[in-house]
Amino acid sequence: MPFSMKARLLSLLTALCLALAAVPAMGENEYDLPVSLTPGPKPNPACYTADGYQDDSLTVRMEKLRLPRTTVDLAWITVKSPTQLRTAIYGQPGNIYNNEPGELVRASNAVVAVNGDKLSERKHGLIYRMGVMLQQTASPEKDSLFIDENGDFHAFVHSDPKEMAQFLKDGHTIVNAFCFGPAMVINGEAQTITNYDFECFTEAPRTIICQVGPLEYLFVEIEGRSQKSKGMTMQDAANYVASLGVQTAYNLDGGNSSIMFFNRRYYDEHYTGSERPMSDIVYVCSAVDPATWSK
Repeated sequence: MPFSMKARLLSLLTALCLALAAVPAMGENEYDLPVSLTPGPKPNPACYTADGYQDDSLTVRMEKLRLPRTTVDLAWITVKSPTQLRTAIYGQPGNIYNNEPGELVRASNAVVAVNGDKLSERKHGLIYRMGVMLQQTASPEKDSLFIDENGDFHAFVHSDPKEMAQFLKDGHTIVNAFCFGPAMVINGEAQTITNYDFECFTEAPRTIICQVGPLEYLFVEIEGRSQKSKGMTMQDAANYVASLGVQTAYNLDGGNSSIMFFNRRYYDEHYTGSERPMSDIVYVCSAVDPATWSK
């Protein structure tokens, strides 16, 4: 498609987003949280184990796998409400800045969290965080990911404007939207990744968020740039996460930005306390009111 035609379609998409996007009206679910850039409830310390967390609203199972050249950190997640899959930013819309991610993880009451796509440096792309539009352009050079009101993932290769517009016409709402990419798995199939930015063909750390099924997710961190772990190319990473049985997988910022937290601490081994500043995280939280904790 000629670039001018894509530009016109992207302009149409932006208009549709402005006209149709709104904070979703959730059904009656006792675990629904506000769709806003507010933190989740505090997790119950008694619900943590060495390799997981479980309460009435959330189950997290952590794994650290030693592959021949690489260490992979996995967080298998099941929530009771799509509102428990959340994002957080430093600052406010129009004034987003970078800071240490650990502070944001703790302030958000995250049970498990990974870095986002460092939206403070994204000049092009359609970006939403918790129902708030932060940037209203789309780039055909990048793949996009929408997370809708049901917590379902929708990946758009080359930010296809017709597919994105159809998503809105179908009555869906954009709760979170990312523009880093690429899409690594769509409909359970690993994507062929060629000539994508951000060290496509280099073994490097990667952060990938995945949907396994309804209200089931997987956060993946591929450790790298260390003697113990070399990292993966984007294609190897796509093939790997597809082998885990996910339906959709999307790559976020990687390299020195790649990080995973569990129970307020680093889960990845290559971090020793010096955090690279970043602007945003993706996390899951409990939806149990601390006032109901058993004494």
